[in-house]
Amino acid sequence: MRTCNHIFSTIAGFESFLSENEIDRNASMLVRVHTGIHSAEEMKLLLPKLEALLPHAVFIGCSSETVIFEGRC
Repeated sequence: MRTCNHIFSTIAGFESFLSENEIDRNASMLVRVHTGIHSAEEMKLLLPKLEALLPHAVFIGCSSETVIFEGRC
């Protein structure tokens, strides 16, 4: 199992992180999203962008205004 941590402020920055670390975007993985500054509405806009980058990932959220569970906010 491989664990990576990354702080990003843009989707482009996250894409660069994925490429630089040779992360297989089509692999099954668990992505834990930590945020204390995004509203529920912002998270609903962000999640589809992350899902497009990592189509086989399962996303969970914590430390946020909204909870991500089973791929939904």
